[in-house]
Amino acid sequence: AVATILPTSCTSDEQQNEQQTGWESKTITFTFGDVITQHAMTRADVTELDLTDLWMFDYVGDELQQTIHQSSSDEGFGVLSASMGYGDHTLYFVASRGTTPTTDTDAQTITWVKPSDTFWATATVAVSPSSASSQAVSLSRVATRLRITVNDEVPVGAAKFVITPAQWYYGINYTTGSGIAPSANQPREVNIPSSYIGTSGQLAIAIFGFVPSADWQTNITAALKASDESALGQVTLEDVPLRKNITTAYSGGILGTAKSFTLSADDAWGDENIHTW
Repeated sequence: AVATILPTSCTSDEQQNEQQTGWESKTITFTFGDVITQHAMTRADVTELDLTDLWMFDYVGDELQQTIHQSSSDEGFGVLSASMGYGDHTLYFVASRGTTPTTDTDAQTITWVKPSDTFWATATVAVSPSSASSQAVSLSRVATRLRITVNDEVPVGAAKFVITPAQWYYGINYTTGSGIAPSANQPREVNIPSSYIGTSGQLAIAIFGFVPSADWQTNITAALKASDESALGQVTLEDVPLRKNITTAYSGGILGTAKSFTLSADDAWGDENIHTW
């Protein structure tokens, strides 16, 4: 989501105060109410999406002027106010609910221990005495999601489901929204609640990540395990296609010798893209 924020006139009181004090900066408040998907723009506040962190990175040219971070426990989460010097600014916004984020402004990155749904935007703003004091920012989803559904009856003794990508991206460059910080063969484990034992087609596991480009593929190993780590069933999915704003969904059997998975894409996030193998 790329936006150019245009100035509008301010009140005569604001102009008079600036003239009297000699201020060379202006406080601008940013709100986040629109989420852009590949289908359309929808209204969704950052709090309605259960996001937990919000960042703004403010640049003039190549120089970082300030970084503002909010967490969902902060009062007023979802509204950012920043004092900005007169001149042209490039702003980068990131909103996410990933766990344990780490920012590196030298590398211009944010990484997460466990990525989750993440949105991004960039905007340019010319700050002057006549700039609007309130601006709305539209965010676009930059996360990808893999969902695997086991159609077999979940057997007694099943304790966890493990998804191991051959490669997976755990962060983004906040100036582009593209995936960075790849990790190889790092397992993602999810404990299986006892209520799923004996059910069929109900066990669905999803993991979030990022993609380094518009289209990307990786191999995935999925395993159903007992509490002693022994594998009850396992399947390897080759060349799994992943894209920003798309859920790639696999479903099939994983137990015994008749292992069969089909691939589809969930269009709740973006355009439908169905595959079989």
